[in-house]
Amino acid sequence: MGTFGISRDITDRKKAEAQLQHQAFYDSLTDLPNRALFLDRLQHLFSPGPALVGQSEIRGTLPRFSIVSRRSMTGSDTRPEMSS
Repeated sequence: MGTFGISRDITDRKKAEAQLQHQAFYDSLTDLPNRALFLDRLQHLFSPGPALVGQSEIRGTLPRFSIVSRRSMTGSDTRPEMSS
C-alpha cells in the first residue's frame, strides 16, 4: 500500500483574495482605511472571544470619527458639530 496526494499551487488565488480584501477596506485614491474597515474592527473588538468575554474596552481618541450629525440623532435639520 502506498500513499496518494494531490497538490495545487494556490499562490495566485491567495494574492487575488488579498487584493480584494484591500480594495474593500481601503480608499482607491488615497489608500487610506475606509469606514468599512473601521466598522469591521469595531465588530471584532466587541465580539466575545473565548478568553476575553466581557473584557472589551476602547481607549484613546478617534479624531476623524468624532463628527456627529445632530440630524441623525434628533431628527432636526441642524449642522454637524465637532465634539472634543
